[in-house]
Amino acid sequence: KIDILVNNAGIIVDAVEDKDWDLMFAINVKAVARVTRAVALHMKNQRYGKIINIASFSGRRGDPANTCYAASKAACISLTQSAALELAPFNINVNGINPGWFVTDMTRSGFENPETAKGRIAQLPLKRLTDTRDLGLLATYLASSASDWMTGQMISLDGGETATQF
Repeated sequence: KIDILVNNAGIIVDAVEDKDWDLMFAINVKAVARVTRAVALHMKNQRYGKIINIASFSGRRGDPANTCYAASKAACISLTQSAALELAPFNINVNGINPGWFVTDMTRSGFENPETAKGRIAQLPLKRLTDTRDLGLLATYLASSASDWMTGQMISLDGGETATQF
């Protein structure tokens, strides 16, 4: 029995050549789609499930320094919304999280320079970073019955940065 799936795959590389784009889309989009399809078969049979996809605020607003990454995460957002519509008749909720800046193994190098880190934090309306615990808390909410009336939603967890883009 599978009740909950969290697709948290993601890489970022300097996408200069086609092979770099292929790699990033293979992990950031195709892997999410493949695992979702496989797990959805079980969830359809039991007529229940929660799927949570981790995308990125870059997928919503773009990122000129990481065009391929932003495009792959935008595809993950679209995949989330499309899967929500496809799986809703089976009582399967599909939602996602668009994290902003969190210090993780993948992003740590972007915070090593104190001035760079200070500049990133200054852009955030909350003027501070948080830790990955907040991601876990939001994922827990999306996996719980408290979110039974939600599907196809992408929640930005970014200290308010996405709000500054409109």
